[in-house]
Amino acid sequence: MNQNYHKIASTEIWTVNTIDPILRLLEFYRDIESFESKNTPILLCNQLLQLIENLMSWTEKEKKNNKASFKLLLSPISPENSFMLVKNEEFSSTAIKLFTINSIITSQPTFCEQTEKWIKNNISKSSLLSGSAARERFKFFQSMKNKVNNLMEKFEQKEMY
Repeated sequence: MNQNYHKIASTEIWTVNTIDPILRLLEFYRDIESFESKNTPILLCNQLLQLIENLMSWTEKEKKNNKASFKLLLSPISPENSFMLVKNEEFSSTAIKLFTINSIITSQPTFCEQTEKWIKNNISKSSLLSGSAARERFKFFQSMKNKVNNLMEKFEQKEMY
Protein backbone atom coordinates (compact mmCIF):
# COMPACT_ATOMS: atom_id res chain seq x y z
CA MET A 1 0.00 0.00 0.00
CA ASN A 2 2.83 2.42 0.81
CA GLN A 3 4.22 2.05 -2.73
CA ASN A 4 0.82 2.83 -4.25
CA TYR A 5 0.48 5.94 -2.08
CA HIS A 6 3.77 7.24 -3.47
CA LYS A 7 2.49 6.86 -7.03
CA ILE A 8 -0.81 8.72 -6.61
CA ALA A 9 -1.06 12.51 -6.67
CA SER A 10 -2.62 13.88 -3.51
CA THR A 11 -3.65 17.02 -1.72
CA GLU A 12 -3.61 16.69 2.05
CA ILE A 13 -5.08 18.98 4.64
CA TRP A 14 -3.39 18.88 8.04
CA THR A 15 -3.87 20.93 11.19
CA VAL A 16 -1.50 21.89 13.99
CA ASN A 17 -3.12 19.02 15.92
CA THR A 18 -2.89 16.26 13.30
CA ILE A 19 -0.25 14.20 15.11
CA ASP A 20 -1.60 14.84 18.63
CA PRO A 21 -3.80 11.70 18.78
CA ILE A 22 -0.76 9.59 17.86
CA LEU A 23 1.32 11.20 20.57
CA ARG A 24 -1.43 10.75 23.17
CA LEU A 25 -1.77 7.10 22.20
CA LEU A 26 2.00 6.51 22.52
CA GLU A 27 2.02 8.17 25.91
CA PHE A 28 -1.00 6.18 27.07
CA TYR A 29 0.52 2.85 26.06
CA ARG A 30 3.82 3.79 27.66
CA ASP A 31 2.06 4.82 30.88
CA ILE A 32 0.20 1.52 31.17
CA GLU A 33 3.39 -0.37 30.26
CA SER A 34 1.89 -2.07 27.21
CA PHE A 35 5.02 -1.95 25.05
CA GLU A 36 7.09 -5.13 24.89
CA SER A 37 10.25 -3.11 25.36
CA LYS A 38 10.98 0.22 27.04
CA ASN A 39 12.78 1.20 23.83
CA THR A 40 9.68 0.77 21.66
CA PRO A 41 8.12 4.20 22.33
CA ILE A 42 11.46 5.87 21.56
CA LEU A 43 11.73 3.86 18.35
CA LEU A 44 8.18 4.86 17.36
CA CYS A 45 8.92 8.52 18.09
CA ASN A 46 12.02 8.33 15.90
CA GLN A 47 9.94 6.80 13.12
CA LEU A 48 7.40 9.59 13.53
CA LEU A 49 10.22 12.14 13.24
CA GLN A 50 11.33 10.43 10.03
CA LEU A 51 7.79 10.60 8.69
CA ILE A 52 7.72 14.34 9.47
CA GLU A 53 11.04 14.80 7.66
CA ASN A 54 9.68 12.95 4.62
CA LEU A 55 6.49 14.98 4.65
CA MET A 56 8.50 18.18 4.93
CA SER A 57 10.61 17.21 1.92
CA TRP A 58 7.56 16.30 -0.15
CA THR A 59 5.87 19.56 0.80
CA GLU A 60 8.89 21.61 -0.22
CA LYS A 61 9.38 19.73 -3.52
CA GLU A 62 5.65 19.28 -4.15
CA LYS A 63 6.37 15.64 -5.00
CA LYS A 64 6.31 12.33 -3.15
CA ASN A 65 9.72 10.73 -3.54
CA ASN A 66 10.13 12.61 -6.84
CA LYS A 67 7.12 10.77 -8.28
CA ALA A 68 3.52 11.91 -7.82
CA SER A 69 2.53 15.51 -7.14
CA PHE A 70 1.87 16.43 -3.53
CA LYS A 71 0.26 19.45 -1.94
CA LEU A 72 -0.06 20.10 1.76
CA LEU A 73 -2.45 22.62 3.24
CA LEU A 74 -2.70 23.83 6.81
CA SER A 75 -6.30 24.11 7.97
CA PRO A 76 -7.53 26.34 10.77
CA ILE A 77 -10.39 23.86 11.27
CA SER A 78 -9.56 20.79 13.37
CA PRO A 79 -12.04 18.00 12.72
CA GLU A 80 -11.82 15.16 15.22
CA ASN A 81 -11.81 12.56 12.46
CA SER A 82 -9.83 12.13 9.23
CA PHE A 83 -11.56 12.26 5.88
CA MET A 84 -10.31 10.87 2.59
CA LEU A 85 -11.94 11.29 -0.79
CA VAL A 86 -10.70 9.08 -3.61
CA LYS A 87 -11.97 10.15 -6.99
CA ASN A 88 -11.46 9.45 -10.65
CA GLU A 89 -13.63 10.01 -13.75
CA GLU A 90 -15.89 7.04 -13.02
CA PHE A 91 -15.84 6.49 -9.29
CA SER A 92 -15.77 8.27 -5.92
CA SER A 93 -15.27 6.83 -2.48
CA THR A 94 -15.13 8.48 0.92
CA ALA A 95 -13.39 7.09 3.98
CA ILE A 96 -13.77 8.52 7.45
CA LYS A 97 -11.32 7.42 10.11
CA LEU A 98 -13.11 7.43 13.43
CA PHE A 99 -10.74 8.13 16.27
CA THR A 100 -7.90 5.58 16.22
CA ILE A 101 -9.35 2.24 15.20
CA ASN A 102 -12.61 2.38 13.26
CA SER A 103 -13.42 3.58 9.75
CA ILE A 104 -16.42 4.08 7.55
CA ILE A 105 -16.01 3.72 3.78
CA THR A 106 -18.77 4.49 1.32
CA SER A 107 -19.26 5.05 -2.39
CA GLN A 108 -22.74 6.49 -1.96
CA PRO A 109 -22.81 9.34 -4.55
CA THR A 110 -24.61 11.99 -2.49
CA PHE A 111 -22.36 11.43 0.52
CA CYS A 112 -19.23 11.61 -1.67
CA GLU A 113 -20.48 14.82 -3.32
CA GLN A 114 -21.21 16.44 0.04
CA THR A 115 -17.80 15.36 1.36
CA GLU A 116 -16.12 16.83 -1.71
CA LYS A 117 -17.94 20.15 -1.16
CA TRP A 118 -16.90 20.16 2.50
CA ILE A 119 -13.26 19.42 1.56
CA LYS A 120 -13.21 22.16 -1.10
CA ASN A 121 -14.65 24.61 1.42
CA ASN A 122 -11.97 23.59 3.92
CA ILE A 123 -9.27 24.03 1.25
CA SER A 124 -10.52 27.55 0.52
CA LYS A 125 -9.94 28.44 4.20
CA SER A 126 -6.55 26.72 4.44
CA SER A 127 -2.98 27.93 3.85
CA LEU A 128 -0.89 26.23 1.19
CA LEU A 129 2.38 25.02 2.73
CA SER A 130 3.72 23.47 -0.48
CA GLY A 131 6.14 25.30 -2.71
CA SER A 132 6.87 28.85 -1.67
CA ALA A 133 5.44 29.21 1.86
CA ALA A 134 8.85 28.56 3.44
CA ARG A 135 8.36 30.40 6.74
CA GLU A 136 4.92 28.90 7.50
CA ARG A 137 6.13 25.47 6.41
CA PHE A 138 9.16 25.66 8.71
CA LYS A 139 7.03 26.76 11.69
CA PHE A 140 4.50 23.98 11.08
CA PHE A 141 7.05 21.20 10.82
CA GLN A 142 9.19 22.53 13.68
CA SER A 143 6.11 22.53 15.89
CA MET A 144 5.43 18.87 15.10
CA LYS A 145 9.07 17.91 15.68
CA ASN A 146 9.05 19.74 19.02
CA LYS A 147 5.96 17.83 20.15
CA VAL A 148 7.59 14.49 19.29
CA ASN A 149 10.91 15.46 20.89
CA ASN A 150 9.15 16.61 24.07
CA LEU A 151 7.38 13.27 24.31
CA MET A 152 10.64 11.39 23.74
CA GLU A 153 12.22 13.35 26.58
CA LYS A 154 9.38 12.25 28.86
CA PHE A 155 9.95 8.63 27.85
CA GLU A 156 13.70 8.90 28.41
CA GLN A 157 13.24 10.53 31.83
CA LYS A 158 10.77 7.84 32.87
CA GLU A 159 13.31 5.13 32.00
CA MET A 160 15.85 6.67 34.40
CA TYR A 161 13.65 6.01 37.42
